[in-house]
Amino acid sequence: MANATPAARRRGLGRGGAALVALFLLLRVTNAYGDPHPAVYTGVWPHDLLALLNVTKYPMSLAFVAMTLGPALLLLATWGERVPRWGRPLVTLGSVPMFLYVTHLYLLHALAMGWALARGIPWAQFDFRATITGIPRTFGFPLWQTLPFALAVVALLSPAARWYAALRRSRRYRFTRYF
Repeated sequence: MANATPAARRRGLGRGGAALVALFLLLRVTNAYGDPHPAVYTGVWPHDLLALLNVTKYPMSLAFVAMTLGPALLLLATWGERVPRWGRPLVTLGSVPMFLYVTHLYLLHALAMGWALARGIPWAQFDFRATITGIPRTFGFPLWQTLPFALAVVALLSPAARWYAALRRSRRYRFTRYF
């Protein structure tokens, strides 16, 4: 598809994305293959929707790959060569994935430690020999706080991602090709 026309490229991306979404739905509805933890459906739609989407990321399952790459390919097919203004930050974030992966781990850890301390957990309860984060196992977030927390992390890392993307484009340092 390297020499394909833009229209042919969009058609191919759309077909591939639709096929991956269909594969994901087939795998999760039938529980035949694709994830080591089968979905347990109860007949209650909110639970069933979460069971459908609850796939294994580590180790990466086929259902996870199909669930994430399918919509991404459909988005690429829809956008084509012209990304809408609101989607440009997504392009920037996608251009520096390893940088974002590493920095988000440190940022999440710092925010979680700060949040735990703010919630009244004394520093003496942090045990860095028991867990890599040191945060007590009793500390955590309810599910409803996860999405706003994730969006806040992306918003906090966006300026750093823009800076690093510009540094990569400058080709000033060789190591930026890998990180």
